[in-house]
Amino acid sequence: MGKRVLISFLGTGIFADKSRREYSPIHYHLDDEDLGNYSFVGAALKEHFKIDNIVLIGSVHSMWEEIYKIFTPSQDFDPDIHIEMGVYCDEANSKSPLEFPHKDVVEKSLGSESKIVLIKYGSNELEIKENIRIILGLAQYFNKDDELVVDVTHSFRSLPIYIMQLLIFLKNVKGITVSHIYYGMFEMRNELGYAPIVDLTTILDVNDWIIGAYNFQEFGNTYKITKLLEKDSSGLYTNSGKQLLRFADAKNLNQLREFRTGIKELSLLMDCKNLPDIGKLLIPDIISKFAKRFPLSLNEYIYQFRMAEWHEKHHNYGYALINLVESALSFCCELVPDNYIPTELVVDKKGYQKRNKKGEILPNVKRKAIRRALNYAQEDRGLKSIEKLRKDLETLMKNEDIVFSLFNSYYDNVNLDRNTIAHDIDRESPKSYSEILKDLKEGLKFFRGIFQPYSKS
Repeated sequence: MGKRVLISFLGTGIFADKSRREYSPIHYHLDDEDLGNYSFVGAALKEHFKIDNIVLIGSVHSMWEEIYKIFTPSQDFDPDIHIEMGVYCDEANSKSPLEFPHKDVVEKSLGSESKIVLIKYGSNELEIKENIRIILGLAQYFNKDDELVVDVTHSFRSLPIYIMQLLIFLKNVKGITVSHIYYGMFEMRNELGYAPIVDLTTILDVNDWIIGAYNFQEFGNTYKITKLLEKDSSGLYTNSGKQLLRFADAKNLNQLREFRTGIKELSLLMDCKNLPDIGKLLIPDIISKFAKRFPLSLNEYIYQFRMAEWHEKHHNYGYALINLVESALSFCCELVPDNYIPTELVVDKKGYQKRNKKGEILPNVKRKAIRRALNYAQEDRGLKSIEKLRKDLETLMKNEDIVFSLFNSYYDNVNLDRNTIAHDIDRESPKSYSEILKDLKEGLKFFRGIFQPYSKS
């Protein structure tokens, strides 16, 4: 079972008396509940949440003697330790080593397994980098089942920025729950007569949406956004979440028909009624830009080619090769009329022609025939029907000012690379990954020149 851990900070604060290093006590309220009179918010939160252990962050100049006084039982309190610690920390500065007298005693007073983490002032780039290393190193103290409660009331200088990076890392990489981020508004004491403790955890929610938006924009990955919609307490966005999930699954399976349908459904999410407040600010614009690249008006081979370009840009090279090969085939299928396909290639083993009720050749049959014509040198040498289809294809391309031999050469290259990756073939003399990537980039450039005049959008 995990532990409930408080991460808090210690500075020098506003002194109760200018001659003494001591925080001013004030009544702190949380959700309209008076937690009591405390000089250190962390002490109030420790009692309220039954904290198991504390990670307390500060500089050597922070008021560690005050923490010793607050957390040490009266029977164990040693005034000499308190004075010695106070004198040392009061005189410490940015040049002092990261240590102070009786640090272990203070850690013991904070509770079992509690830690004091000392950082530098951060007055130059070197110290800032060191502080980042120290703060991110706190991850070692937490386990996946732990729950973190964070108090930034007494933080100082750039510390809140550091701790936010740590929390983002712990939550999104380590899977640790950050249940609350609190700030005790000491500055409201005169107006209200007490200091309200406000919950800033929404900051992490905003970051989650930013991560979700980034994943969608860069990778077409909607899983993060889907989870955010599913866990929304209102229950209003379940259907939106399901639409996004289908879209992501179709893309990752390279099911282009389902993917096209998914893009159409995504357009519904551009209506802000289908998204929570934070999502309204981030998601519609990204969806709009994505949808514009893949309008439903595109014919099949242009659509497949754009998918190949998109996957290559986002380093999904296997899918890029698959879509590029299929776009070349689809182009040929559109270029070749049905009556150019030899009857021999349209019949099954029993002699029945594979046509639909309108008399049209079944798309998969036509596609297979053209694939065989493009792969002729490899698998069908001597078959007259394939030879005829190949020559007809060459003539049709010539009419479009396309050099068939060049088209076929680029097709062969990317098709071989696609098969090498998909089937792990050509073990004796495999191409290097750099050669395959070169073929892909060159293939995209060549077919872009072929397809560009036919693109409608």
